Amino acid sequence: MIAPLVIDTPNQQEQSLSNYDKIVEILTQDLPYNSQVIVCAMKNEQLKPNESITNVIELDERKILINKK
Repeated sequence: MIAPLVIDTPNQQEQSLSNYDKIVEILTQDLPYNSQVIVCAMKNEQLKPNESITNVIELDERKILINKK
């Protein structure tokens, strides 16, 4: 079994649009078919073309560290 690849904010250093496109391309085209990639990212136009092949989970203040008593 292959462990998932977790990418935290691929645009963290404010990549140029062409570099960000290259990062997204690598994440969607150059990985083995049976691999799982978890990308933590803010909404970005460069990610829109991949929404049809992904499972997007949007977080808000209620979904992060909910304190249950």
